Amino acid sequence: MRFLTAIALALVTLLPLAPSPVQAQSLQASETPAQLELIADTTAIVPGQPFKLGVRFKLEPGWHIYYKNPGDTGYATEITPDLPAGFQIGETEWKQPQTFTDFGMKAYGYTDQTILAVTVTAPADLKPG
Repeated sequence: MRFLTAIALALVTLLPLAPSPVQAQSLQASETPAQLELIADTTAIVPGQPFKLGVRFKLEPGWHIYYKNPGDTGYATEITPDLPAGFQIGETEWKQPQTFTDFGMKAYGYTDQTILAVTVTAPADLKPG
């Protein structure tokens, strides 16, 4: 469980919207236009087995994040995990984006809330603890 927490904390090192580095905790709307929540499909890591980690973005009205293809403006939102040696990570899984206008240009992304997820595979020789 502690190891999953360590991976979770390492995963949440993103979000250019935040005024300071993102921490694995929800922030109040008055502090930032986005709240992040780390989610997982498991409570324990099994050696050699894949599991999903996701970041749920809850955005204040008027704010958005961009899709992997942001369109004519903006930069794609990135999840940049710093995992322990031996862990493998898959590509970011993107939901269908919304189309909106940003500075008069077509853009793709998400408003309100969305989840970006990745599949992580633990090394087969992972030791407990």
